[in-house]
Amino acid sequence: SEINNLRKENEVVLSQLKEIKVEYALAVENRNENEQTLLKEIKLLNSRLAVDPKNSDVYSDTRSTTDNATLRSDKLRRESYAKPLSEFSETLSMSSSKATLARRRFKA
Repeated sequence: SEINNLRKENEVVLSQLKEIKVEYALAVENRNENEQTLLKEIKLLNSRLAVDPKNSDVYSDTRSTTDNATLRSDKLRRESYAKPLSEFSETLSMSSSKATLARRRFKA
């Protein structure tokens, strides 16, 4: 009788474990899809920056009515826009790995 109760309890725990594994696999898949979506958006933004006239030296040089201060600030602005967004994706992957480490520490 006690053995049967333990078997039933064991079956319940095993079925809960299977459900947790499925939920975890779905969460990992969802996270991977989200990361891929973000990377695609980053690539798209990078490609837009590459063709943006405000990112071109020709753009500020051909404007006739700009003083040097405006030209300098435009150049600074262009350089900050032109930084590759891959730096962002590196930061993103670092933060997700830090989150994974934090979860592992929390579970331990």
